[in-house]
Amino acid sequence: MIVFFPVQDVPSKLRKIVEVAALHFEKKESLCILVPDQAAYEFVDQLLWRLPEDGFLPHPSSLLFIDTDPKEATALFNLRPIAYQEKIYFKTIYELEDHTTAEKFQLSKQRYTVYRDANIPISYL
Repeated sequence: MIVFFPVQDVPSKLRKIVEVAALHFEKKESLCILVPDQAAYEFVDQLLWRLPEDGFLPHPSSLLFIDTDPKEATALFNLRPIAYQEKIYFKTIYELEDHTTAEKFQLSKQRYTVYRDANIPISYL
């Protein structure tokens, strides 16, 4: 299943990433945060050490890790600009429907179309 989160601004995007990571960590379900490059890796790494404000999310661990290549996990949070089209072995794939710029919204729509055309169930939260 694909879950899209509509976000209007950068703080909303960052909160959603941390919320999903915390939820999986609390449930003891593994989450791979898939990033496009090393700069994004470092940014998300620092984000997870800074937030949530009442603590931090230990990573990398068997439950939470960031990578530029997907690793087996219960769920995947795709932060790449393209849809995840490799062998789908994740129970859930999270995507941002990014309204922060017209270009990012177009990329979100393209990812949605790829998943829809592959007949993968999609929901919005």
